[in-house]
Amino acid sequence: MAATRVLRAGADPAQCREAVETLTDFIDEFVGGASLAVGAYRLALETGCSAYDGAYLALAQVRQIKLVTADFRF
Repeated sequence: MAATRVLRAGADPAQCREAVETLTDFIDEFVGGASLAVGAYRLALETGCSAYDGAYLALAQVRQIKLVTADFRF
């Protein structure tokens, strides 16, 4: 996303790099999408959400936690 902003929107490369480098201050863990793909697909079909949103819902189900969103479509 940061690279896209630099390449397409003319954002400052140094600022974008700094933003990427500070991600670890806010994100504890990255979860690969491949492990959630089937669940995300199933949920997208069941709920009508996008596969992208379904991946978040699938992760919440796997972790047995609530998904909190401001997306009114959920």
